[in-house]
Formats: sequence, structure tokens, C-alpha cells
Amino acid sequence: MEIGAVLTFKADGVTTVLRCVDGETFRKIFAEKRAGMKRGCFLAPPEDNDYSQQENFLTDDGDAGFSITEDGWLVSLFSTRPGRGFVKSVAPLLREKVVRLGCICTRVPGQESREPLVETYQRELGFYVAARTLDDHVVMGEYYGEEFISRFMKDFGTPYHVFMTRKEPPAPAPLFDDFFEAEAYVLSL
Repeated sequence: MEIGAVLTFKADGVTTVLRCVDGETFRKIFAEKRAGMKRGCFLAPPEDNDYSQQENFLTDDGDAGFSITEDGWLVSLFSTRPGRGFVKSVAPLLREKVVRLGCICTRVPGQESREPLVETYQRELGFYVAARTLDDHVVMGEYYGEEFISRFMKDFGTPYHVFMTRKEPPAPAPLFDDFFEAEAYVLSL
């Protein structure tokens, strides 16, 4: 899609205007918004993605957006106003272009796990759970540092990933001990 292209979506009486932006513009705005979000740490830092080779979309006010990799992964989906139907409003574009995604969920000891993002992606995009990891605090600690993961677990619980695909997987979603094995499995589908 051309940089500067404007797309308009309507859902439940809400109009969402998206603009296709270059990678550097997306990175700057995403970094700024992520830093101010209560659950911004659930999103990979902007330096983890090369947005220059991706399709990047932002709302006109910059309060929501996402990026899609060349091979169809949804990355860096964010909204500073969660629960207002952003995913639902842009679902037609996501269903057309996205084939895989991964999201961080948390498990708090003594509480039932809830996966609201997973439920949203199932309901609004028709995606299927393809794999889950059991506990990613070690790999996330190695990647982001012990201080980050200690604070994350104190604030939110034990992190794990859920990988989803547009195509229904051939078997029930397996549970992996290793993040990279889960990711490789999803890529093989």
C-alpha cells in the first residue's frame, strides 16, 4: 500500500481513519505512545522491529495503530484507548492482510487466567489459537533484563505467549516450554 494512503472504516457507529505511514514515523509515534500506556510493556519495544520493510498504519490522531510484516505477522498493535473497538473497526484490513500474530498474556497465581486479547482476536478476526507457551519469564528476563521481568511479574503476573493464525490449525493448540519452539511450530503451519 502506498505511503500516505488513507483508509476509512466504520463499525458500531464509530468511524476510524487510518493512514499508511513510513517506518520511521510509525516507530517514533509507537515508542511515544507505548511509553505512556499502562500495559505498554506487553508490546515489544519499537527497536525490536524493522518497520521500514512493513506496512504501518496509524489513526489520524496517532492514538492507535499497527504494523504488518511482509510475511503477514501483526506486530505492534496498540491503542491508547483500550476497549473502544479499535480492532473491530479495522478488522476488514486485518483479516485481509494478517495471517499470524503473537500476544503476551499473564497468569496470576490463585486466579483463573483470562485472555481478553485472544478472545478479541477470535471474535473480531476469526483467528485460531495455534500454540501457547507455558511460562516465558526466563526468556523475557534474558531478552529484556531481570529488572524488567521482575517488575512485570510483580505488576501483572507470569507472562506467556499465545500464537494465533488465520487458518485453523490441524490439531488442538500444543503447549510449549520454549518460546522459539512455539514460534517455529506456528511458522510451519
